[in-house]
Amino acid sequence: MIDRVVARFIGTKHERDVKQIQPLVDAINALAPEYEQLSDAQFLEKTAQLRTQVKDRLGDLPLDDPQYKERCKEALEPALVPAFAMVREAGRRKLGMRHFDVQLIGGIVLHEGKIAEMKTGEGKTLVATLPAVLNALTGRGVHIVTVNDYLARRDAEWMSPIYRALGMTVGVIVHDLSDAERRAAYGADITYGTNNEFGFDYLRDNMKFDLVECVQRGHQFGIVDEVDSILIDEARTPLIISGPAEESTDKYYRIDKIIPKLIQDIDYTVEEKHRTATLTEEGVSKTEKLLGLGNMYDPQHMETIHHVYQALRAHTLYHRDVEYVVKNGEVIIVDEFTGREMPGRRWSDGLHQAVEAKEGVKIERENQTLATITFQNYFRMYKKLSGMTGTAETEATEFNKIYKLDVSLIPTNRPLRRAENPDVVYRTAQEKYFAVADEISRLHGEKQPVLVGTTSIEKSELLSEILKRKGVRHVVLNAKFHEKEAEIVAQAGRLGMVTIATNMAGRGTDILLGGNSEFMARQDLVRKSQARAVSAAAAASRAAVTASSLCCRSALAAFDCSCSSATLTAALALSSSACSFASAETRPPSLVSAVANCASALRFRFSAARTGSLAREASRNAVSAASLAWAAFLAASCASTMRAAAMAPATGLGWNSSGWASSMGATSVGATITRMPILVASNSRSAKSNGSRIQPWDAGRPGRTPPCSAMPDQVMRCMCGIKASSYRFE
Repeated sequence: MIDRVVARFIGTKHERDVKQIQPLVDAINALAPEYEQLSDAQFLEKTAQLRTQVKDRLGDLPLDDPQYKERCKEALEPALVPAFAMVREAGRRKLGMRHFDVQLIGGIVLHEGKIAEMKTGEGKTLVATLPAVLNALTGRGVHIVTVNDYLARRDAEWMSPIYRALGMTVGVIVHDLSDAERRAAYGADITYGTNNEFGFDYLRDNMKFDLVECVQRGHQFGIVDEVDSILIDEARTPLIISGPAEESTDKYYRIDKIIPKLIQDIDYTVEEKHRTATLTEEGVSKTEKLLGLGNMYDPQHMETIHHVYQALRAHTLYHRDVEYVVKNGEVIIVDEFTGREMPGRRWSDGLHQAVEAKEGVKIERENQTLATITFQNYFRMYKKLSGMTGTAETEATEFNKIYKLDVSLIPTNRPLRRAENPDVVYRTAQEKYFAVADEISRLHGEKQPVLVGTTSIEKSELLSEILKRKGVRHVVLNAKFHEKEAEIVAQAGRLGMVTIATNMAGRGTDILLGGNSEFMARQDLVRKSQARAVSAAAAASRAAVTASSLCCRSALAAFDCSCSSATLTAALALSSSACSFASAETRPPSLVSAVANCASALRFRFSAARTGSLAREASRNAVSAASLAWAAFLAASCASTMRAAAMAPATGLGWNSSGWASSMGATSVGATITRMPILVASNSRSAKSNGSRIQPWDAGRPGRTPPCSAMPDQVMRCMCGIKASSYRFE
């Protein structure tokens, strides 16, 4: 009651914070006309001057000095107004996005080491550029932390024109970077990356013997996006680096075989809430007999007991495509909160090995912990930490108690029209889910798009089952559809669309009412067979390059009688792979038949019947098949990665008026291919046929193909996956 009375007369704490910042915003606005007159070169000079001034004030004070935080604040305070004004002008010039006054307020709050709560759609990504540039003037680096690799790349690429205009460098830390690449990224003025990558890099640095090999250079200033998720929800999540222990993996297979013989509620009981499975007395007796143990609880068998219980948990509590997925013979954990796959992470205490034994994949040795840290302890190392999110006020107490961070509520640029309803509490979970399903069904009947957020994959699947019974069409976004995540979320605003997703899925993707026009256009082309599906386009293009190249090389191998058996065997395997690709990509039947015959010709090539005219016929068939495969590659590549109209004249292939159809229309192996040249290897023994070098397939016929020596090197590298200089064209 007292707080309401005080707020009525002097305003809330957040309103007072904004009012206190307003003079700085006015000063930044006053510099706008002057900075609009500056050229790009003057912008760089201005940034260099500010950088020199800040470094002179700060001196060589090390990060671990107790006075560093206060000295840094004093050094940056005079540069705040001009730095923010330059960033705003750079955003207007390079991105066409001029920071609003409320975004300037958000930037100042972040610079002060606080958490800015900004509503969805208020431009938090753009706000982060303001304090990032200001604090990068110290030359000590700024880390901007995002929740996944996609957002790290997107934000770095999106905002990089602003940083480059001010003479700043940008780095990105994502999965599968070498130490040299990571060191270069951390050496940049501003570094984007995920919380996992920053944490694991810190652990790896602490395991190195030489400081020169370390990739990080300290923790001066960090800006955390979705700060409530990273610093509160995952605060106690440990990051662990482990190494293999010297133990045999046979015991996991032996124990896994007895688990299916145990009966639930007779031999063991399961408590789903506590994620435990326990043997009963009958189960202990049966297990002792199955394993041939006298007394399972004898001290010498304690390790066996542990692995029995882990195997029991793996069979009863961990389910495929829920807690984990199996890809390429590997068990990959699925994050229960986000629904994302986490390659490289493993369960500890033998649980991962128990799941691997259950799935029948190769069992990796059990790991021992070498280094570990929690997100909470890692982020507390930063000299100054700030964050931004759309939901921070509810966790304000925890932020202040754990991280000593205050929360400031940033007003919206325009009055908020979105209705934010209060929470509704139900007596049981069952009542809640049925009530949610009823509401979704009602809104779906009105053709209103609905996006449903769940806290785990299990709950999203449960809600999906209820909606199926109600006959409500919907899309579920979880680990099984990870590759389509951005596309699915982008379409959540289409008329009557119902999308169920875990709480972190698709973050950073714009949801437009009526649907995302770019994705809709692409889907329409896919339906008309004029383009490939988004997630498969890049892989299909690479496969087309490989398939055509392999068929060509295989055909050449068929001509060369001096090739070793091993070489021909490899060529046969490669041609078979190309044939599989052609079938999977639904190429014309003539192409599928041709590639298959290419493989048959190669089999015949090194068989006992390889003599006389039959061998020459097999060779001709192989060449014809390779030509068809090459033509298919050109068509596929031009459709997905190049432009057919621009490429065809440049290659000198001499297409006639019927275009691609003349090459793709052959109906049988050995048919005349009138527009396809054949490669001849020059870095080894020249391939010969009847004593002469191979000429283009239509040599001696009217309209023969012009020589291919004019074909650009980059096109040849794309076609064959090798350097063009190692081949000669006839």
